[in-house]
Amino acid sequence: TGLWIESTNPTVRNNTFTNSLREGVLVTGTGTPKIEDNIFTQNKGNGISIGRLSKGEIRNNLFQDTGFGIALSEKASPLITDNRIIENVDGVVASSEATPVLRNNVIESNKRDGVVAVTLAQPDLGTPDTPGKNRIRNNGRYDINNSTTRNTLLAYGNDSDTGRTAGRLDSDTPPVTSAF
Repeated sequence: TGLWIESTNPTVRNNTFTNSLREGVLVTGTGTPKIEDNIFTQNKGNGISIGRLSKGEIRNNLFQDTGFGIALSEKASPLITDNRIIENVDGVVASSEATPVLRNNVIESNKRDGVVAVTLAQPDLGTPDTPGKNRIRNNGRYDINNSTTRNTLLAYGNDSDTGRTAGRLDSDTPPVTSAF
């Protein structure tokens, strides 16, 4: 792990996190950092891992060619905004009861999935009142993969292709229709 943040609120700005055997940054406990304007590349695990009751802001970073760009677990609920999350194994993976808020991100060209929700995770990709404005496109398998057993993900106001989603999704994105 490049940097471990536990139950504190530092600002982490203008760094490059590369070649960590786990993640570039780990946020745990009740951490509420502001992580902005950084580059996360070629980390073996994840760019950032956020767990426990952590919140904070993940803003204006580049996550490229790493395991999961951002991995969330337990009851983590950060704001993830204005990031480029590209060419990773998966872009954003939310598990357990994580409830991140994603706004105005570019999540493209990840090898498998753009955004993944498992267990009871409920990522907020946009509501009718606060659209997501995320661009979630051209990921290897699914752009949005809701693998939760009972949650319907909200995903209003994004640039995405509903034909490349799995699981229940409540969205204003019209289905893509074929010209044939």
